[in-house]
Amino acid sequence: MNSARLHLKSANPGRWLLAALLGLAVANPAPACTLKRWSHVENASGALAAVKDPAHFEDDCGLRASLAGDQNAWLEDHSPGRVFPAADSYSARFNLFVDNAALASGDALKIFALRDADGVELASLTLTPHNGQLIPRLAARDQSGGQRDTGLGGPPLGSGWQSLRLTWRAAKPAQGVSGEWLISVNGQQAGCGGLLTGLDNEGQHIGKARIGLLSGNSATVTGDLDFDSFVSQRNGEPLASDCAIPRLTLPSNQWRQIALPADPGDSNSLRQLFGDDLPEAGYNTSWTVFGYDPVNNVYFNPGLDGKLETGFAWWIIQTTGADRVIDLDAGAPRPGLRHALATAHPITWNMAGPASLATISWDQFTLQGGACDPGCAPAEARAADLFHDQAWNWNGAGYTVLENSAAVAPWTGFWCATLSGAQGGGLTLIFP
Repeated sequence: MNSARLHLKSANPGRWLLAALLGLAVANPAPACTLKRWSHVENASGALAAVKDPAHFEDDCGLRASLAGDQNAWLEDHSPGRVFPAADSYSARFNLFVDNAALASGDALKIFALRDADGVELASLTLTPHNGQLIPRLAARDQSGGQRDTGLGGPPLGSGWQSLRLTWRAAKPAQGVSGEWLISVNGQQAGCGGLLTGLDNEGQHIGKARIGLLSGNSATVTGDLDFDSFVSQRNGEPLASDCAIPRLTLPSNQWRQIALPADPGDSNSLRQLFGDDLPEAGYNTSWTVFGYDPVNNVYFNPGLDGKLETGFAWWIIQTTGADRVIDLDAGAPRPGLRHALATAHPITWNMAGPASLATISWDQFTLQGGACDPGCAPAEARAADLFHDQAWNWNGAGYTVLENSAAVAPWTGFWCATLSGAQGGGLTLIFP
């Protein structure tokens, strides 16, 4: 699994290299390949093999995992739980060769996981096939037992050896440290959609790490995986501070009224925005989106390749039977974004929402047009008979009224109404 020249550095509790290594001491010029140095080996005889192959593995030895069957098997490292203080940050590096692995649609092969001292799984890495490639998919557990998952937002694994680095850290709010579960492939950190940030995992600690075939080695998974050069330590990737776009949890079978919290540019089709979070094949069956045409007073379905524009609000529902989390892989906030309101009727309802990563106040919105030139607050626009000074957001159980200094959080879409004084004219809603 690992170079025979790597040994546990117990003299420095802030960093360790995995004690459970393949091979003998460095003094042996021709090391044998063995799994004996691992803290625990599960079912090695059926699915795991320590392989000596100088042409394929670094320092001769590596680990081969057989995928032909239903047998799960793994190697377990107890090093993280044997240091003081207990590990509230952890990093693993290893090389992975997937060219000989074949996974069918719907397969999910878990190959790495972190557990606390009680054996509770806190984080994992699963390989999922998508469009002919394998996608590394991260999942993590928060301190209340809730689960987060990157879905298909991770970077596809290419051919040849892939170098993976995984970093988990517990949140430390007092120090401004975010709870995170991160992945880099070949030295390149995944985009925000392939990372889990903002985890509510303060107080969690890593006790052990597992690598191999943890679950999903079903009859439709064939071939083999090769692992090499595993290193386990405390410090890893830096904080993913550039991933500030918040995620949104969608409960099953509840409508939500949303607006994109950032401008994704040209990557704004439903497929590009949420296809990694919700099943593409399930659009119009297990999830759907509707927009609203204020001129003709009708709803419309944009379709999976339809575009969601910033400044507008949208209805979304998913019925998968479990909470699903949606996010944006990339995007920039649009302060000062101008949204032209429809004024076709004496009272014209519009669905709108800001492209903001921060919570803003309703009374910071500005109306421009007619008597509201150069601009006025919602209360002033109401007095001028141009715009209702309240808006309404559906939160899944009922409408929340937005008025005065009410908070408008990221992802919030709302109903708002132009009044008779604006009919036939131009009225623009300017977001903070």
